[in-house]
Amino acid sequence: MVEQTLTRFKNDLQDRFGSRLHDLIVHGSIVLGDFRPNRGDIDFVALFTDEPSESDASILFDLFASYRDRSELLLHQLEGTFYAESAVKDPRGTMPCVYIGSASSSWGMSYSFRNSLMDLRLIAESGGSLFDRPIDVYKPSEPELLQEQRDTARVWQESLSSKKSSVGLAVGVTHWCARTILYRKDGMLYSKTAACLICAGKSELREFEGLLRVCANLRHPYPETIKHLSSSQAGLLLTHVTAMLRDC
Repeated sequence: MVEQTLTRFKNDLQDRFGSRLHDLIVHGSIVLGDFRPNRGDIDFVALFTDEPSESDASILFDLFASYRDRSELLLHQLEGTFYAESAVKDPRGTMPCVYIGSASSSWGMSYSFRNSLMDLRLIAESGGSLFDRPIDVYKPSEPELLQEQRDTARVWQESLSSKKSSVGLAVGVTHWCARTILYRKDGMLYSKTAACLICAGKSELREFEGLLRVCANLRHPYPETIKHLSSSQAGLLLTHVTAMLRDC
């Protein structure tokens, strides 16, 4: 069903944008072997030959609204960004971007690069082009990736400190912490499930074993049975990771 979904998505974009659609790249759980139908997202980056416009954004919003309404195949799980092809080669500065998140309230057009540098690292290493093109993206340096991880840790901490803390936030923090710990240890990019399970088996993380094992297979929408999941322990894990990043 994944292949059918991606083929349908590619065809729908070509019907609307023709030769302006330069490439469609999948990354995230799809390429890391961690994807679950009807749980989580199918992550993509779509590249135009020129910059996406406000009218392009309107067309895309209508297309994705139809995907959410009909729930055909796995089209409702698509989440990603639309840029000019030049943007992924140099993500610095101002650039138009159309973003499609899992919730329609997050959809919009911005003028900055929405993906993380770690996304680019993953795309460069294992991204899949649906046009079978060579993937040419910016390759961030290790100091850049470390600074991004430190900045992300601060953002997570601010979110956990707010009154809007939620189960989804606790799960997201836990996934990010597990993947960050392992990347800092061996330079590998693991799936969320693999990272949580590997970390759960480490003696120095024993106090977080329960949290890591619970979160390993969780993807939105979350089951009612985990409403009790506490963000406080995720916060303690984040504190551990923040200290680790500070010492790098």
